[in-house]
Amino acid sequence: MKSLSRRTILAFGLGALCAAAIGAGTAAYAFSGTEVVSACYVPTTGTLYVVGRDDTLKSCKLGHVPIGWDVQGPPGPPGAQGPAGAFSGTFRSPNGEYSISVTDSGITLAGPAASVNVGPSTVSVQGGTTVSVQGAMVQLNSASCRPVARMGDIVASGAVIATGSPTVCVG
Repeated sequence: MKSLSRRTILAFGLGALCAAAIGAGTAAYAFSGTEVVSACYVPTTGTLYVVGRDDTLKSCKLGHVPIGWDVQGPPGPPGAQGPAGAFSGTFRSPNGEYSISVTDSGITLAGPAASVNVGPSTVSVQGGTTVSVQGAMVQLNSASCRPVARMGDIVASGAVIATGSPTVCVG
């Protein structure tokens, strides 16, 4: 029986060690915590091939170099600070008949024949045919309350309202 030379044993050991290192490197790429694409580089041709996915090879062939890269890279730097929550502009309804406009001088709600304008010190309500204000008590112009004559109410001589509204008053 022939004995193996020291050189043969050393070559076999180094070959086994390289194969184990390549296998361990491929396994490390395949089982890392983040999703990694594992591939092999063929030094003689410059070719790359994917391993460890679906119907592909599970590891690199002998003499091929294992490589890998993350599917998603690290987060980029934060972006520039945006404006401080200010809005100026107009929103329109899908049919274009209604809108709300916001500017530095006020807000306008508009419809086909009516609008509400809120300015720095005034509120204006305009209706094409009717302006309806409803509430348990409607006060116009101040906290003092004098009855307002409705259509059909009796106004006595001297412009005194005899049967005015108990829920609508003007100051």
